Amino acid sequence: MKVGVVVDGVSEYASLGVLFASLHDLGSCQLIGPTRADIQPHAPVGVIVRQCLPRVNQFVVRGAGRVIVLIDREDGNECPGQLAERIRSVLAHKSVGADVRVVIKNRTYENWVIADIGGSGGDRR
Repeated sequence: MKVGVVVDGVSEYASLGVLFASLHDLGSCQLIGPTRADIQPHAPVGVIVRQCLPRVNQFVVRGAGRVIVLIDREDGNECPGQLAERIRSVLAHKSVGADVRVVIKNRTYENWVIADIGGSGGDRR
């Protein structure tokens, strides 16, 4: 299955492209993208969906069976799971042909990336 990834930030866009190349054990999944949407995490759900939808549909055209949307939580107070489900529900209703998943990243994505600068995933001995 082809899986597209939509991100909201420059750091995510730059780093995920590099990380995707090192992910070889995904079975039948093929990661495509990432692509960046101008998503403001404090925007209303309708605005977030409006920014994501063209990117989601681009992945559908490219054959994606699933699209994952990654959004920063920043300093929002809403439960990340509830917000993700609200966005996913509207995206799923408006997009055609892909299983859409939304992941709310809980602050400091960049710290997660630099924690393993080599992208090795740690010592696997």
